[in-house]
Formats: sequence, C-alpha cells, structure tokens
Amino acid sequence: MAKTKQVDCQVEVDSQWSLGVYANAFRVGEGKETERVLDFFQYSEADNVAQLVSRVRVHQEMIPGIQAQLGEVLRDLSDPRYDGFRVVADIAGLN
Repeated sequence: MAKTKQVDCQVEVDSQWSLGVYANAFRVGEGKETERVLDFFQYSEADNVAQLVSRVRVHQEMIPGIQAQLGEVLRDLSDPRYDGFRVVADIAGLN
C-alpha cells in the first residue's frame, strides 16, 4: 500500500470548477488494471435515476488514503438534517 504524504503547495482552480458540481450519490468501481473509478451522481429518488456528474480515475493504492480522509470528515457530520448519502450499485460494462 502506498504511503500517504501531506503536501503543502499552491492549488490552482479554473474558474469553471470553483463552485464544484453538486452530487448526492457515489460509487467506487473497477477501472483499468490497477485503477479504481470514483463516480459522483445527482440522484433523484422520485425518478430513481442517477445522472453521472463527475468521474475520477485513481490508482487503487490511493483508496485507503481516500477512505481514511473521508472517514474523518464524515464522523464530523452531526447535522440532524443530514439523512446520509446514496451509494449507486456498480453495473458491469458501464465503467
């Protein structure tokens, strides 16, 4: 497993990405060889449809670090209005 290394650097964000894209669902899928795919969706419970809004490919060795970082953030979510997140099932052939 790769070691997590904290880097202190300037982060540049193109203005088109400064606000981000809203997502309320995600999945981690298989990518090519040693990659994993992180998909983010806008899910409509009323229509039962998930629209892909972002896909990021990462080396599989990054997953434990991502998991640890997300775990820390998710433990801090204490807002009673937060009703959880949706995980979209992996569908073979769509990765």
